[in-house]
Amino acid sequence: MPDPDSTLRAVITHVIVNARIATGQPRRPWVDAAALAGDRVARVGSSAEIRKFAPEGARVVDAQGAELTLDDLSRYG
Repeated sequence: MPDPDSTLRAVITHVIVNARIATGQPRRPWVDAAALAGDRVARVGSSAEIRKFAPEGARVVDAQGAELTLDDLSRYG
């Protein structure tokens, strides 16, 4: 059975780092990065986690501290 992380990682097209992203989740209300597969959010976390998760060739967007919601991320797709 394929590793779910490697399968997900293969479809990541770009990552957004150095942001302030509101998740709407009480346990982790803010993260500073997201990995996207097209216009869909595939994973959120710290900039270091997401950079490590991103496949080679994924476009990296530095949000320069911009405050975003998960809905805002689709415009980067």
